[in-house]
Amino acid sequence: MDRDKIAESLTAVAAQAVELAKRLGADQAEAGASYDEGLSVTVRMGELESVERQRDRGLGVTVYRDAHKGSASTTDFSAASVEETVRKALSIGSFTAADRYAGLADAALMAVDPPDLELYFPWDVDVETATALALRAENAARGLDKRIANSEGASVGTGVGYRVYANSHGFVGGYPSGSHSMSCSVVAKDAGALERDYWYTVARSADALETPESVGEESARRALKRLGARQVSTRVVPVLFPAELARGFFGHLVAAVRGTAQYRRASFLLGAAGEQVLPEFVDIEEDPLIPRALGSAPF
Repeated sequence: MDRDKIAESLTAVAAQAVELAKRLGADQAEAGASYDEGLSVTVRMGELESVERQRDRGLGVTVYRDAHKGSASTTDFSAASVEETVRKALSIGSFTAADRYAGLADAALMAVDPPDLELYFPWDVDVETATALALRAENAARGLDKRIANSEGASVGTGVGYRVYANSHGFVGGYPSGSHSMSCSVVAKDAGALERDYWYTVARSADALETPESVGEESARRALKRLGARQVSTRVVPVLFPAELARGFFGHLVAAVRGTAQYRRASFLLGAAGEQVLPEFVDIEEDPLIPRALGSAPF
């Protein structure tokens, strides 16, 4: 990925869209342009099953006029297509309901000197190397226990990209990012029962990934633990949520307290402002500026 060239192209098209939207009558406008490329390799039962290469780009435009909001997107960066996209966003906005809360964040809240969060670590891995890594993961899973009867495959993926955001406050910013992953899914069999499970590792830098063997063995152990499960009678018992469910669990809470859900009266926590909804031992802290974290962003 030629970062400088891509950054220049995305910045130009995002700024062009915002300027055009203002010229065509939008009170406020914002545009996000992106470029992504990646490779994904999957093996199953010791053989290469699929190879996917991906390269995408896109432009999304959102306009606000008289408290009405409209959005449109395109993958064509030509001047004619950008203009058509802006006009479509304005047209869509003319049909949406007025929302006095819609619009950009205040100009004073725009990011100043966004930090480098170390989100971009390209991984120069070819198909042959990715295949070998995936096979190591699957072989480790299949070799852990004779009860691992089948495999749903192991995959290795890598992707990098660049994001640019611009709005009518005059803010324009961009940053590169990437992530890499490895996963394995197997089936355990015992006494006629079949159970499947998986494990994965994902990180900004390939050096931070777990080893293929640890991914494969963990997927096998998780599948084996499911064997012999039994149903319990109705009762009050402690419930343990594994860490990998945390994002989904707290996602429901965040969606419920989000401003749009509250003022549109579309939340199961409607009217709960000021009430305690989680135990005292639970603390939630939002920090989008953790270096190399998967959920981080400089703005």
